[in-house]
Amino acid sequence: MQHQINKDSLKEKLLKLQNEYASNIPERLKLITRLWKSYQDDTSEQNYQPLLTEVHKIAGTATMYGLKDLGEIAFHAEEEILALKNRTVNTEKAGKKINALIKWRKTIR
Repeated sequence: MQHQINKDSLKEKLLKLQNEYASNIPERLKLITRLWKSYQDDTSEQNYQPLLTEVHKIAGTATMYGLKDLGEIAFHAEEEILALKNRTVNTEKAGKKINALIKWRKTIR
């Protein structure tokens, strides 16, 4: 009985963490939107690095919090951002992946 209570308590705590993480995603995507617009206006390192950092954070944490699709989209957006730095992709192509991230919505499961 005690084992089941602990297991349920752990599940509740994990669900709470997932919900807290997910509730912050809209604001983080708004920030990425602003950073992407800033980068498009001025492709300097000053605008590049914050964009890369924010997308990287989501790419690295979303799957851990149960948002696998968001993590994959962010990972692909991060790859495109890195390619921008190396000039192996243009802004329009990268923008498609970044916009897919910005437009992500949590699906009800």
